[in-house]
Amino acid sequence: MGARYQGTGQYSGTRADIVRAAQEVAGQSGFKVQEVNADEGSVSARAGFSLRSWGEKISVHVDEAGTVQVTSECLMPTQIVDYGS
Repeated sequence: MGARYQGTGQYSGTRADIVRAAQEVAGQSGFKVQEVNADEGSVSARAGFSLRSWGEKISVHVDEAGTVQVTSECLMPTQIVDYGS
């Protein structure tokens, strides 16, 4: 398994609003959004290989209280460092 980074934050707004914001931010950050499920509060996206990255997969989960957990996982299984970007 490649390196991974997790972060958690608390945001105000409805679950659907936070999911929409996460989807928008992922796209603006250069990730290709693969799946969005507002009912479950999830967004998944990928970034391919570039000069800045070996490729990443991010998943966002929003609970009913507005707690957001973001996980960034390197696509390269041999990569041992994830800088959380």
